[in-house]
Amino acid sequence: MHNPHHPLWDLPEFVFHFSSFLDNGQLAAASAVSKSWNAAFSPFLYADIVYYRSGGWFYPTDEAIQAHALHVRSIRFSEGPTEKFPWTSLKHLQKLTINPGLDENWDQLPDFITQNSQLQIVGMNMIHNPILTLETMKALSQCQHLRTLTLRLAQMDNSIAEQFLDLCTRLEMLKLYVQDARDADPSGKLASFPSAKTLWFEVHQGMTLVNQLDIIQRFPKLDSLYWKFGNDSIRTQDADEMPSECRLSAKEIHLFGYHWSGSNRSVDVHMAKIIDGCQHVRSFNAICLNIGPLAFKSLKQRFDSFTQLWFDGCITMTSGMVQEILTSCPHLIRLKAAPLDVRDILGNIKGEQEEIMFHPQEWVCLKLTSFEVPIYGLDGKPAKWQRRVLQQLAKLERLEHLEIGVCDDDGSIHEYHSDGLDLRLESGLEILGSLKQLESISIEGLYQKMEEVDIRWITQNFPRLKRIYGETNVDLNICLKTDAILKESGVKLFYKKDPEDDRDNYDDINYDSDDNEYRMYHIYDRGTGYITE
Repeated sequence: MHNPHHPLWDLPEFVFHFSSFLDNGQLAAASAVSKSWNAAFSPFLYADIVYYRSGGWFYPTDEAIQAHALHVRSIRFSEGPTEKFPWTSLKHLQKLTINPGLDENWDQLPDFITQNSQLQIVGMNMIHNPILTLETMKALSQCQHLRTLTLRLAQMDNSIAEQFLDLCTRLEMLKLYVQDARDADPSGKLASFPSAKTLWFEVHQGMTLVNQLDIIQRFPKLDSLYWKFGNDSIRTQDADEMPSECRLSAKEIHLFGYHWSGSNRSVDVHMAKIIDGCQHVRSFNAICLNIGPLAFKSLKQRFDSFTQLWFDGCITMTSGMVQEILTSCPHLIRLKAAPLDVRDILGNIKGEQEEIMFHPQEWVCLKLTSFEVPIYGLDGKPAKWQRRVLQQLAKLERLEHLEIGVCDDDGSIHEYHSDGLDLRLESGLEILGSLKQLESISIEGLYQKMEEVDIRWITQNFPRLKRIYGETNVDLNICLKTDAILKESGVKLFYKKDPEDDRDNYDDINYDSDDNEYRMYHIYDRGTGYITE
């Protein structure tokens, strides 16, 4: 970048490619190099902006937006606009996101949307400020290219609902959160939404599960469904009102619960009927839901088809259910489930000590790339028990992520446990030598006593390993030595500095993402005491 007159900068394709690697600060610096660079990089600097009234290095002022309005394609309002905001100058938006605060003036919003009728993506959070007036809804309905809409509403009246339903018939993605919703009238004006491929549907209170299901079934071509509801919306008396046949077309389904009110039996009945209707599902994800025997029986009918099963915070799920999944789902690629009792893995155990005979049922999910299941019941048991469990795990040769730690439902750790797998050579660690694809191992919440020889074996026999989550030893002096080996081998160690501390108080936090799953870790340097990258 030392030669601002290099002929490469005259090629729009090169500038576009180069700009994709720069953040806002770097784009701003590049724009200040010369007039030609300003002309080349300003369109990228102002294409996607975040608005704050006060402006700043990363937040352009009203005057800057006015001067570069031609380049703005996306704007996210983190605060309401000032009186000088150049509403009429912005006419080329493709994306609009609004998070209004209390008592902010948005009277010009309908006209603003109308002059940007080419909008493709719109998001509005109106929980604290009901800016979604009938005029705004009418303006949105005129945006013929709108394909993605996100709305967070305190409630929605009938007049707005009619415009909303008309608009939704064109959408490909809808994310709708309603804090308090009245039950929809099944005989009312609900339309079908034939274009929608992705639906996020969340009702906090005020609508029964039966009526929520009726709305969701109006989306006949969904690929992905994210459905969050309170268990208090599941009423025992509604079980008979559930349709005899419900059809959900989505191949990827995420079900989220809020509360634990309502009987386990009523939740189980409703979940079973919903799962029965998921005829094309390949990826099933349940968070904070009661998965009882009826719901699990419905899941079993799809075992030959599942590629992902994800159960997080489902406290009614049993170890026996997890073992049945492992022995019945041949196409499973990712699994997260409740803790698994070693007795279920080893089968009908007979005899004592060295005379013990195991009768394990072999796992069939040999395509697994991610295994997130704590294993317990080994505390005080003979070493032979652990070796047989490791032999089962060693058959999962495609594993990229192995998680056997013990965390709370929210991912936090309040105490460490010793009842789990012991990853040391003297305990059979070498049995896992077949897992050559491993990229990450999580032992969070599980006491380990790994020595230098164990860590060296891990780094030498898992050539693709990049990350370890959790403590490798309870002894700090040993940890300092094993940490050095990991650092030398290019393996990053992630662990919680202090489980009792509020994680939000830390500034330096590493977000490790994998297929929309996000976890928060503090990276702590024992030598300096600083939280670091």
